[in-house]
Amino acid sequence: MNAKTLLYKARELMRPEEIDSQHINGSDLYLKVTPISTELIEQYDWKENVKKFIDNIDHELWYEIPFADTDWWESRGCYCGKLQL
Repeated sequence: MNAKTLLYKARELMRPEEIDSQHINGSDLYLKVTPISTELIEQYDWKENVKKFIDNIDHELWYEIPFADTDWWESRGCYCGKLQL
């Protein structure tokens, strides 16, 4: 699955507090590590670029998905592909 589909499915299947991004500063997407996010990452086309980290606030495990915040890219006029549903 491409990045656009990953973000779409994460929003469809996960709680909002389990999804984050760099907001105005960048294009990376963050998903809290859960059984659902793990399944999504396994289906992601670029899973070899995904890293895990422990956040500094609540010390929980998250995925860092480089360049996968397609909302950020599209707000800058970039085409991010089609949803692959």
